[in-house]
Amino acid sequence: PKVNMAASVESVTVQYGANILITGELYNILAPHARELCREIDRVTLKGSKKPVRLYTVDLYASNLETKRAKYQGMPNDDTKRERKQQNEIFERLLMCGEKTTRALYEEDEDIKRMRSPIKQNFIASFNKGYKAYIEGKWSDAAVAFTEALKIEPQDTPSFKINTYMKSFEYESPKDWNGVRELTQK
Repeated sequence: PKVNMAASVESVTVQYGANILITGELYNILAPHARELCREIDRVTLKGSKKPVRLYTVDLYASNLETKRAKYQGMPNDDTKRERKQQNEIFERLLMCGEKTTRALYEEDEDIKRMRSPIKQNFIASFNKGYKAYIEGKWSDAAVAFTEALKIEPQDTPSFKINTYMKSFEYESPKDWNGVRELTQK
């Protein structure tokens, strides 16, 4: 069953435009500082299942690494891989001996910092306000907040997907709405 769940979650990452998508089960066992990096983006039942699943993403924008790639232009691919591998091995040793934490990785690793840099607190606030209203069935309020979030972060697929879903119901939650929607695509 866990393999099927993993495959289902992997397939919906594309629907949400997420680089990383995890379930509430994994989120619940993360350290508090790791939870701070996650954003709950929906509550769903996956195709073939009746059990509700909370979905979380870690907002990372890989497109922000384009400037880093320019550093490696003209450098043989093997040299690029070797340099990054050396950096990773050093950090892994520091993690294993307790001198560094995963929190430090997010705070100090230049690639991760670069991928997280465009995340604005006003976007998170607007998204969270919209998400809360969406779960509570207050879809017209949710639409206003998600529209605001999309003005700040136009490429945020979770905001767009939820807004589109609500629009298909003309921003009126179904009478039997319990905060969970059924995903029919795998």
